[in-house]
Amino acid sequence: MTKVRSWSYLALASILLVGAAKHALAQTTEPILRLELGTHNASIFSLASDPSNRILVTGSEDKTVRVWDISGDARLLRVLRPFVGEGEQGQIFAVALAPDGRTIACGGRTGEPKKGDGCVYLFDRETGILTRRLSGLPGWVQHLIYTADGRFLVAVASERGGKVDWTGMSVFRLPDYQLVAEDRDYGNFIRSVESDPSGAKLATSCLDGFVRLYDLSALKPPNTASPRTLAPVSKIRPPGGPHPWGLAFSPDGTRLAVGFNLITRVDVLEIKGDTLVPAYAPDATGAGEGMEKDFHAVAWSSDGRFLYAGGGHRLKKERQIRKWAEGGRGKYRDLPVGVELPIQSILPLAAGGVVYASRDGSFGIINARDETRLLSPKVIPIYAANEKGLLISPDGAAVQFAYERGGKGPAIFAVPERQLTDTASNLWAGLKAGLTFQAPIIDGLDISDWETSLNPKLKGRPLQLNQEVAKCLAIKSDLTGFLIGTTHALRLFDPVGKILWRVRMPGVVWGVNTSGRVALAALGDGTIRWY
Repeated sequence: MTKVRSWSYLALASILLVGAAKHALAQTTEPILRLELGTHNASIFSLASDPSNRILVTGSEDKTVRVWDISGDARLLRVLRPFVGEGEQGQIFAVALAPDGRTIACGGRTGEPKKGDGCVYLFDRETGILTRRLSGLPGWVQHLIYTADGRFLVAVASERGGKVDWTGMSVFRLPDYQLVAEDRDYGNFIRSVESDPSGAKLATSCLDGFVRLYDLSALKPPNTASPRTLAPVSKIRPPGGPHPWGLAFSPDGTRLAVGFNLITRVDVLEIKGDTLVPAYAPDATGAGEGMEKDFHAVAWSSDGRFLYAGGGHRLKKERQIRKWAEGGRGKYRDLPVGVELPIQSILPLAAGGVVYASRDGSFGIINARDETRLLSPKVIPIYAANEKGLLISPDGAAVQFAYERGGKGPAIFAVPERQLTDTASNLWAGLKAGLTFQAPIIDGLDISDWETSLNPKLKGRPLQLNQEVAKCLAIKSDLTGFLIGTTHALRLFDPVGKILWRVRMPGVVWGVNTSGRVALAALGDGTIRWY
């Protein structure tokens, strides 16, 4: 990472983000300053490609959709910028490319789902022009897919607010994008939707523990303006546990691979007529190390011979994608992929191998010979695995952080002086000696199970995080409260566990600290923010 890029991030953090707890869900006409680095500067959540695999579409937490030519080295063709607001508004979780390659659908924290108006944006791939807005979705868009036969665009959306859940699947008919069917009978966040190779069947995964199978072969437009209610033809709790995540149909449409969040397991389900039946689980021996380990992203090779899975899986401190022979029944190889943070998405390539994207904003390919090549490396600081190394001065005006995972590449930023200094500078020793820093306090209030966990506890009692994964903790020095950073938000609790405030974040909260007066958060988009 160049010092110019580093300065850009830290300058933006100090100048724009002090007091950044304000955020707007409504789309604004006011200009919003954005950094353009030529690639993504936050997590890539979703990938889509054309049948030839020349075009790759990436969707990111940085609120952009990017179109690449990956026939050689990755060449950026176009940046699509959906409507954005402050805070999380405009983050992209899902992209899909129509089978004819002409239309890109994208969504995420788009629209206003609490008003019944979550939305998907449609762009012309060649011109970059926004052509349509599909509105009325019940939540933030989590995943999108065009069915393989080109008949439908399917969106799954979920959101939680207080004691109310908004969640459901919506089916739009092409070419007019009429909403023709939906299913609102879900008990939690929907994580994925996939089409089988024929376009006749559809599968979803949900954190209510179920994988659902739908038959679209006979789906016709309703006789009224209201969409039909579409019920699953099969519904199963896969053996792997309560958090099914990624899905992938085998190329012949007879099997469905299921990846899971927070555990290194993949289940393969067999599709017998209209019924999902557990078939087998690929060998997960020795998978993962540390706290963050799972296989939540899955993909079959284009010929169905191999099964791939990735996520938090790491060996010898290197992220890996596991590849099984015989469609998951055979031996495996762990393939290092050169990224810092977990794999978010994997897609098969027609010539063999896969393309993958990471939470660090990078993406690459594994070819048919198992050779890995990063097409777009990361350009942002990685604050992960350094929870105790985010240091704050007593007045909250200076921070010591690290550019690389695990605390490597330390630096100091002093807000009043706008001064950024690292160990290569002859100013480092003097600045370090002249400042007092304190590490996050993690003891004193009996808080447990907070490291990469859905269920942190205070004195043995669960703290409510709404399906967010806890990543970091900081307790106030006078023990009058504590902060927990998660995959989506920063929360301040009082000493008995009551939530005092919750602020949605534009990325994972990898580190948190407090001076008692202000909170400091190191985020997955490369920024450090004061609250």
